[in-house]
Amino acid sequence: MDVFKLTFETVIIGLFALPWLWVVLDLTQPDLLTSATISRLLAPVPKEVRPHAIGLAFFPLAYLLGLMITPVAFEFLNDPDMLGSILPGEEGIQAMTYTKVGAPPIPGLDRATLLELANFHPGGAEAPSGNSYQANSLQFRKEFAHEESTLLLRGPESNGRINRLHERLSVLQGATFSAFALTALCAFAWCGRGSQDPNATGGHSRGEKVRHSVGVLLSFLFIGIAARSLVSGEHQFQAGDVPVAEVVFLGLGFFGLYVTICGTRSRCNVHGLGFASAFCFVLLCYGGYASSEASYAQEIFNSYQALQPASNAGGSHNVAQAVLTAANGE
Repeated sequence: MDVFKLTFETVIIGLFALPWLWVVLDLTQPDLLTSATISRLLAPVPKEVRPHAIGLAFFPLAYLLGLMITPVAFEFLNDPDMLGSILPGEEGIQAMTYTKVGAPPIPGLDRATLLELANFHPGGAEAPSGNSYQANSLQFRKEFAHEESTLLLRGPESNGRINRLHERLSVLQGATFSAFALTALCAFAWCGRGSQDPNATGGHSRGEKVRHSVGVLLSFLFIGIAARSLVSGEHQFQAGDVPVAEVVFLGLGFFGLYVTICGTRSRCNVHGLGFASAFCFVLLCYGGYASSEASYAQEIFNSYQALQPASNAGGSHNVAQAVLTAANGE
């Protein structure tokens, strides 16, 4: 049953990716699905079973997309050099929640340090140095991973709420990433719409020129932000810090240049409405993600505290052996 739950969660994430993939195809190859190549591929399949065959092929496609989008969405939302410098990511939300639930202190990390990890600097304090911040961040991640692993070792029967919150987080991360990609693509498509109008005689209206200029500036903004983060050299590939967000911004920026400068052959003329709808969906998904992340962190902290004997309430690692023994006994 757990396998089917994981598969369903991954398929849902893959389904969220289909709208922005369709926009990419509509902007570049709007005739692809009706081309002779697709017709030749479907020719061996009898017409009466084609809907069922398409449905059977659709499920593994969505699952494969979900497998690819899930890690990309996680890295995209939690890159400290990109969105993490503007919006609170996983670690920042966890650190802030840790200070609110009154969890036992972590060795070497006081409340002020946790607030710094959450990107809050009380009293006008200056931001910590790079090495100090990385050391504190590593210490906090190790502590949270220890508490999370200790709880998960108790088995799925004892962690129903934790598992449900984790599944919700994965889906909301994928939805936020896909909604952001759809928002950017619709914005570029709206700016580049009509640039290849066959009836145009070398000129466009003033509104179209302004729109195209905004699209070019937005594309260069995406490329500039990604290039600045890549040139800074703060990523450590050996530690798993891969510049996923930078690659996504570069891809969107160059695609935006292609759409706004070279024009589109899109058959869809609702990109402005699509942009507004997708932007609202981004806000809803990210709000749900931040709220779920706080609930997940609070559930981890509270559940781990509940396992600790009263005499050991001051330590954070004293119950690990007891929990492991109980898990092995089961």
